[in-house]
Amino acid sequence: MDDLQQRPRVVVDTCVLLRAMCDSVYPEHRTSQSAISFNALSMARREHALCFSTATLEEASYILGTSWCGSRDGPMRPEARQQFVGRYIEPYILMVEPQPVARQCRDAKDQMFVEAAMGAGAAYVISADRDLLVLEREGACRFVRPETFNCEMSERLRQQQAAAKRRACALTV
Repeated sequence: MDDLQQRPRVVVDTCVLLRAMCDSVYPEHRTSQSAISFNALSMARREHALCFSTATLEEASYILGTSWCGSRDGPMRPEARQQFVGRYIEPYILMVEPQPVARQCRDAKDQMFVEAAMGAGAAYVISADRDLLVLEREGACRFVRPETFNCEMSERLRQQQAAAKRRACALTV
């Protein structure tokens, strides 16, 4: 894997991580939101470093470790959770120092995501939380829903593929 330090950076809200994990581990409980969140996480890890501060990583670890994901059988099996985290999150984690900002989030518990994003120099915060999304932008960082991120990354991929095709055609002429 390439150096995470060189990748563009993104912060993924815990709610999106939880929905993605539920989609991956319990496909029988799949919802449109869990599928969209899983796709956003998959697209993010493909080209971005997943940035966490100590506070955001602790929250994610706690929430992912105690959630039921719609299962009527109780909490998620630890081995299933660890497999998901080991495959989709851990290899792409870049720890960052949070950077305090003057602008305050409506929900004080969400401020840690804003500060992690500023400390990371993140291009995006991917969230379904209205208290974060209302911020829209802080510096160069955009606060977007998972479906917005998916659309933007898909369009970017299409543009890259079209450019590669044009280059290949130019070489054959």
